[in-house]
Amino acid sequence: MPSFKLINYSQLNSPPRVGLLVENGVYDLETAMVVTEHSVLFDPTDPLTVLEDWDRIRPAIDFIETKIGLGILDDVKLPVKEVDLKAPIPRPGMLYSAEANYRDYLQEMTGNPEPNEHSRPFIITQAARGCIIGPNDDIILPSHATNIDWQAEIAIVIGCQGKHINVKKAKDYIAGYTIINNLSARDLTKRYDVPFVFDWFALKNFDKSTPMGPWITPKDALPSTTDLSIKLWVNKQLKQDSSTKNMITSFDALVSYISEHVTLFPGDIIASGTPAGCGVLNSESL
Repeated sequence: MPSFKLINYSQLNSPPRVGLLVENGVYDLETAMVVTEHSVLFDPTDPLTVLEDWDRIRPAIDFIETKIGLGILDDVKLPVKEVDLKAPIPRPGMLYSAEANYRDYLQEMTGNPEPNEHSRPFIITQAARGCIIGPNDDIILPSHATNIDWQAEIAIVIGCQGKHINVKKAKDYIAGYTIINNLSARDLTKRYDVPFVFDWFALKNFDKSTPMGPWITPKDALPSTTDLSIKLWVNKQLKQDSSTKNMITSFDALVSYISEHVTLFPGDIIASGTPAGCGVLNSESL
């Protein structure tokens, strides 16, 4: 089972680079490729290029990890405390978001933990390039909204292009998982100047609204994804405390469903929904 995490990091305000985090050590991926005599080409400043060639780069990473365990890369190791971890995929091709996908969230919001029979996932898209920021970056609250809510989510990172993906084969198309805080402008949820009422664009799209990271955990580092813990704190107060066992549509089923409609590409991100504990019901906001 791998122990590495795929990261996007910078040091001393230098441009971000792709790296590996193994325990408390950071290894620049390009440097590690040179030391271990691998010739897989990628842009060392763009994590998306790593995912676009994931089938070739992943075996090289596995080999590098064995050499790290033998101490062969100790001379190029950086302490993690000396680097700044950025969003692992700062510019994904697409950011998909599954709404109302946790039973405890549905119970809290509607009083009914189960979706309607035969219901399918409710997916929206977000402006990834403008929304995504790093895990330690400042969130800039928008001037046009006053009720910004938190939403901790586990996000799927796609590692292989696919269309009409069978749910039983969906894991073959997943590179790994990361974490996002998918903020919502609750006071912009509804509008009454148009006949559609719900404004999903305004609710989920504003600059610097989606902290991501600090890394991508490879899928095979998680033997099971059916009971992963999800916790979120606001000012050291625990607000969300749940588990993926409360998910309605699984990670694999989300991948399959979205691929029925559009082709998924390496580096696409699927936010899988948030559990109970958002601020809206207690009139709390950021």
